[in-house]
Amino acid sequence: MGAFDLLQHLRTAGLALTVDGDNLIVTPRERLTDAMRSAIRAHKPGLLDALKANEIRPAAPLDDPGPKDPQQPRLMGLGLDSAKAAQLAAWMASRTAEGDDRRSCFECRHFKAGARRCGNHKAADMPQILGDDLATLPQRCAGFGRLERTS
Repeated sequence: MGAFDLLQHLRTAGLALTVDGDNLIVTPRERLTDAMRSAIRAHKPGLLDALKANEIRPAAPLDDPGPKDPQQPRLMGLGLDSAKAAQLAAWMASRTAEGDDRRSCFECRHFKAGARRCGNHKAADMPQILGDDLATLPQRCAGFGRLERTS
């Protein structure tokens, strides 16, 4: 099993991997088995390289016609499944026309998507570890920091 297969296996098991420098962060840690830990150690360099380069992304089902919104692939790359990514992307696209000023955690520079962790949780008055439901919930957050766009 290579790094790609291992990452897909871990995601299927409900785990998320993120990179912090030269360290891998796996959440939730309680789901890790000894065999998974050993495999992660054995493939750490490959996992780090792939995650840093954003080369490994969840594959779309063959019957999926592809994203209907340009935000959807980015959200899927951050670990949301296709349905949740499509729903959040559609809301993000429609909110401007509706005058909605709420944001999701996926739009905040303080949000660590793979670990579902808020780096500004005290100012936001939120828990540090967020689940998908809370991270995708539209809200007005006191700790929100706009993502810097690089082109």
